[in-house]
Amino acid sequence: VLKYILRYMAANKAYLVSTAAIMAFCVYIAWSTSGMGLKNSSIMAMALLSVNTPLAVIVSSSRTLKKKLCSMPDQFRGFYLPYGTVLFTFYILSYSVFLLILHFINMEIKWVHFLAAVLFALQASVITVFLEEKHTLTNWRTEPDLWHNPRKYIIPVILAAESMIFQLL
Repeated sequence: VLKYILRYMAANKAYLVSTAAIMAFCVYIAWSTSGMGLKNSSIMAMALLSVNTPLAVIVSSSRTLKKKLCSMPDQFRGFYLPYGTVLFTFYILSYSVFLLILHFINMEIKWVHFLAAVLFALQASVITVFLEEKHTLTNWRTEPDLWHNPRKYIIPVILAAESMIFQLL
């Protein structure tokens, strides 16, 4: 699974640029809102990091992969569990880089940021696996249709709502 995902990412370098761009945008949001006195606004910005990852639609983007998965005897253990692990690792790395950047621009990082990072990574990976396994996007003609699907906003909206709880800590 990891080899497949690495080949997928290497073949689509624009996805890596897109991920870097969304991270830069989130760092800007965290930096600019902290100057306005919003407590823990960086956690809200961190929740937005999950909006545009190409890994969230890896099954939906390949009709042949979905057909192969349907023929697997134990597709959850054989594909979706390792896929969730790769997603969790991707999210943790993204959140870690985000927090490091915040640290380098002299923003305060508290224990609640690390708690949020782990919880957000776990939830985002579990929800993504569920959506890709049970609600695969099939009615698309071109790949940009996948990126314009409203499903990509489900996880960020959930995480952003949860970030409000972290505002209280």
